[in-house]
Amino acid sequence: MYAYWKPFEAYAVKRILEDYKHAVIDFGAGHSVYEDIKLFQQVEKTLKPYQSLFLLLPSTDKEESIQILHQRLLQITDDNDVFELNKHFVTHPSNQKLAKQTIYTKEKSADTVAEEIILSI
Repeated sequence: MYAYWKPFEAYAVKRILEDYKHAVIDFGAGHSVYEDIKLFQQVEKTLKPYQSLFLLLPSTDKEESIQILHQRLLQITDDNDVFELNKHFVTHPSNQKLAKQTIYTKEKSADTVAEEIILSI
């Protein structure tokens, strides 16, 4: 199912940016991780003109990020497949390649992260 949805997600990135030119958009990990190089390149080309592309991660340490996100997910699910998919999203290189800036959120409030984003624009 994951692989099946990837072309639709790449298309969604393009369409959303066409329809909402002056908006803050949270695509989530699914819309920024591509194993298929052609889909990745399509999304990369779509995002190229945008300077304010942020990757939000809890920590500079990927394993710590995975653990923190795992703890957060435990509040809504105990499905191991969800945990593994989330781990895949954190470790896959697409996010780092597409993002123009990374912001680390560990122990920061949502307001603090928002302010950090605003100040970096």
